[in-house]
Amino acid sequence: MNFCSLLSYNPKGNTTIEAINSRVYLRALKKDNSPTQYNPVIMSEYIAEEVRKLSPHPPFNTFFKSNTVLVPIPGHAVTREASFWGSKRIAEALHKQGLGIHVCTCIERLKEILPAHMCKPEDRPDLDTHYNSIAVRPLMIIPEEILLIDDIVTSGTIALTCANILKTMFPHCNIQLFAAMRTMTNPNEFRTIHDAVAGNITASPCELSLDDFSINNCNVTRKKYNIIRRP
Repeated sequence: MNFCSLLSYNPKGNTTIEAINSRVYLRALKKDNSPTQYNPVIMSEYIAEEVRKLSPHPPFNTFFKSNTVLVPIPGHAVTREASFWGSKRIAEALHKQGLGIHVCTCIERLKEILPAHMCKPEDRPDLDTHYNSIAVRPLMIIPEEILLIDDIVTSGTIALTCANILKTMFPHCNIQLFAAMRTMTNPNEFRTIHDAVAGNITASPCELSLDDFSINNCNVTRKKYNIIRRP
């Protein structure tokens, strides 16, 4: 599945100021707060504005099309109407910027799971865990383009799970992913917070991968990203 992301984050190992600040941005993203006192805009609005600037240019223009339906991926907690849903807030902010035809909250979490970015690779929720903890409500339309929206992508397992379910419902639909931030597990590969990329999430025989690491003893080939340089 094709994906693009705007920011990157290193959980540990890299002690540079930029890496430390990436953890500040993650905390702000998870609560939709402002990352610093010098940047008073909340994260969902900040991300949407930055993506709008990139959306006319390759490869972001292949993700945000005029007929794209934005579908937020549920968080690790059970989906409730009054609960905080970070991906939904990002999707709504993107739509306010004129990106996507509308927001469709058709995927719900029925059972709480552990958040992947807080787990060791071997402890992250697998395909079956995600599949058995979410439900997809029928859509009123047959979309041609679906863009899954997530706040942070780590292994990509939940994104591919959602995409596979939606693909069975809409076999002719093009399904892609936008993640506001991606986890760079290898500290040596982390470059900077603002590191917009496009790439591909694939499934190995026993697990999914996004980065150059192994999950459940599966050897994963490194993906090639098209780097979009921030002005």
